[in-house]
Amino acid sequence: MLQRVYTLGFQPVRPFFTRAVPPTPDAGRPNSDLLLTYEGGLGHIARRYSSSKSASAAPLFSDVVLRVRTELFQRAEAMGVPFLSVFALPAWVAAGMYWGGPAWLGAPINFLILHPIADHLMQKDPVVPEAPTRAANSWVPTAALVAYPLVHLALVLATVWRAPQVTGWELWAMAGALGSMGGLSMTISHELVHRRNRALKGLGIALLLSCTYPQFFVEHIYGHHKNVGTPKDSATALRGESLYRFLIRGPKFGLINAFQLKPTWMIALSVTQVAIYAAIFAAFGWAGVAVMAVQSALAILTLEVANYIEHYGLERKEISKGVYEPVTPMHSWDSHHFLSNASLYNLGLHAEHHARPAIEYQKLQPNRDGRVFPYGFTAMLLLATVPPLWFRVMNPLLPELDDARRS
Repeated sequence: MLQRVYTLGFQPVRPFFTRAVPPTPDAGRPNSDLLLTYEGGLGHIARRYSSSKSASAAPLFSDVVLRVRTELFQRAEAMGVPFLSVFALPAWVAAGMYWGGPAWLGAPINFLILHPIADHLMQKDPVVPEAPTRAANSWVPTAALVAYPLVHLALVLATVWRAPQVTGWELWAMAGALGSMGGLSMTISHELVHRRNRALKGLGIALLLSCTYPQFFVEHIYGHHKNVGTPKDSATALRGESLYRFLIRGPKFGLINAFQLKPTWMIALSVTQVAIYAAIFAAFGWAGVAVMAVQSALAILTLEVANYIEHYGLERKEISKGVYEPVTPMHSWDSHHFLSNASLYNLGLHAEHHARPAIEYQKLQPNRDGRVFPYGFTAMLLLATVPPLWFRVMNPLLPELDDARRS
């Protein structure tokens, strides 16, 4: 009887778990008994097996590596580490602040090119799940949620302060970098304004004011979640409606809805917004105002593209005049790509968000009964900017959805 022991990694500090793996048939090693033991730090891994036939070490090593990567990935996921990827764009903006010049291009390149590619490649990795869903009991997601607005606001202030010191293309590159981060910040504000805690809700409103879009708070909470999938909703794109037509209709409709829903709140938020721009002009001049306005426009654009894709063509059936069927998972598009969900705080798990709007983002789960995008969330954002391609990919999925609803 041949017995071998393979070890990989660091020496043990302390054992944290031992997991028995059921016997599985293995090529060249029938009736092998498998045991994985993980200990300490990044792991001290040993695998023992006994077999009546000799076998090469190559398949064994690759199997160990796969199992170790899976366990370490799950451990990091349970701690909430993937959600820290949200700070990548602020890091690029900070790099632009430090080095200036071409470094300002890092944030938009990361957002528009590197992120969609990495999202697609990660999805092919057997270790990577559909979304980070194991961190329900970790403090990291909440800490990241609180820290991000503070980082964002500090970088906005630093950038508008820097604006009068630069000219030409660098001024617009600076605004573009900040706008790339602002689009992400809109996602964070979405999570914050749904929280019941007043301090967290206040941070969400501060983020929206820094992107010149406070009406989103009112219209989204009190309008969109009630009217999604109906003609009353400003954030539901109609079947066959291009992104550019939606951008003309949606924001204007949303602003009107917000003033109708909460007029007193909207007046107060509007006065606050004007005061912010007045303060920026007084302190940093027209250059500061220009950077603030351009980055806000890019952030708003990103948010509205997200609104466009999340419910495209998913209309609720009117069962009587003005009364619509209940909201179901069939009325949202989910994205089951890990990196998108990690860096957008599980925004892609949209069906369950509509089912339970107040639940923390780290507790959301992929919904198997809804509809799923064929590509990652950021890739779908880019696809929507080319209407013929968007319609070619998405419209064939809509008849299928109708059939599912009828059944």
